[in-house]
Amino acid sequence: MYDKEKGFYLKHVVFAATLLCNLKCKLCSMYVTQYEKPYHPTTEQLFSETDIIFRFADYIGRFTITGGEVLLRTDFADWLLYLCDNYSNRMNELRIFTNGTIVPNEQIVTAVAKFGNKVHIVVDDYGPKLSVHAKEAFDALNGAVSCELRDYCDNLHCDGWVNLNNFSKKHDKITAGELYAKCSIAKDFICLDYVNGKISLCAFARRAVELGVFDAPKEQIDLHNESKSMEEKREVFLEWEHKKSFTACMYCNGRCNDSERFAPAEQIVKG
Repeated sequence: MYDKEKGFYLKHVVFAATLLCNLKCKLCSMYVTQYEKPYHPTTEQLFSETDIIFRFADYIGRFTITGGEVLLRTDFADWLLYLCDNYSNRMNELRIFTNGTIVPNEQIVTAVAKFGNKVHIVVDDYGPKLSVHAKEAFDALNGAVSCELRDYCDNLHCDGWVNLNNFSKKHDKITAGELYAKCSIAKDFICLDYVNGKISLCAFARRAVELGVFDAPKEQIDLHNESKSMEEKREVFLEWEHKKSFTACMYCNGRCNDSERFAPAEQIVKG
């Protein structure tokens, strides 16, 4: 959308800093376990991807950093400082998600603190066998920044996870529209997925395209494509705002209030 004060404005971008992870969750919403070689940009590429998304958008309401596990990046503090120095004035809020397996070091704590009251960090706790350092990670961050220890053990956040691993066609255009209207991920572009230069409606839509489930070139914006100007790419996005559903919705179960829930972070065990 365009805002008279902020210019070309995106409500929420989920920026994958890496798809490497030290957990192997069966129902991973970012599909990290499905990649033979998960996306893990170099430091230079990470900086470049940051520049590209902020060339596309003048302002981003919520900029969410996720993985994979972001604390696996040895350059994470350096990138956060770059993001803060160059773009903190072009976002309302920074959110960072981590899985409670790694305690952030002093450099990372110092870097996130530079964002002041704009930053909120979520430490997911999948129990002592998986999130072995969840409480330590929370303690390292809490006080320096706004931080939340999210319970996936006793008092399940959102009652658990949903299964978005089935890519078979499930809906016609009418029922896809009904799903889109109630999906907490998709509706109103609440969680635009950004991986390796490509903007998708959500991670399910991104993965479906990667798997060749359907072909809908106008439903993914490739910011690396130099044959189109940034203005042309923005025009494609503006068309998205008027859509009642996307092709991906015909293949998806959606993440809705009434979606079936499953135990979080169940691990893939190789036999």
